[in-house]
Amino acid sequence: MQTPQQLFVHELQQIYAAELALAAALDRMSREWTTQEVRRAFQTHRAETQTHVNRLQEVFDTIGRQPATVRCAGIDGIVAEHDSFVKQYRPTAEMHALFDVGAGQRAEHYEIAAYEELVQMANVLGLDRAARLLEGNLADERRQLERLGDIAGSFAQSRAAQRAREQVQGGRGRGIRGPGEPAGRDRPPRGGQAQSSEEGES
Repeated sequence: MQTPQQLFVHELQQIYAAELALAAALDRMSREWTTQEVRRAFQTHRAETQTHVNRLQEVFDTIGRQPATVRCAGIDGIVAEHDSFVKQYRPTAEMHALFDVGAGQRAEHYEIAAYEELVQMANVLGLDRAARLLEGNLADERRQLERLGDIAGSFAQSRAAQRAREQVQGGRGRGIRGPGEPAGRDRPPRGGQAQSSEEGES
């Protein structure tokens, strides 16, 4: 790769692959939920993602190229992380929803950074129509990130969050259990191994 034009095409193909991968993942994730707020969020995101795919196809057209993809490891990793989490930990519905919102936020941050770079490159290359189309996708991603943030914020008011706070406050000094750890598991204090009763008496 030797020119800014080549890099622009590469980045465009990569975000195109990302949007296609997200569209498929969002189709699947929206069907997982009976919680209306979460389902609506993913359905809205899915519809916007199709709009993004259509805009990217227009960008390809403006530069005289057929739409093509280059594997996007970043988005593929977020999708794989979601699938692994659900399979390994079998979360409750509420924890599953919260994890999905976090995964959505990670995807949005990735896409925002990608679109910011593409808009900047399009402006440098004098691709005005391409820049406007990409700016449309960027604005949508920023709005979606705000919506997901609102959903994540509402979790702080939920009964599960209140129970979690009570458990943490009631168990100060004992740490927080990780997934798969039994309740009441002993933990060494910070800075080293736990003292034996004999060491504590000496």
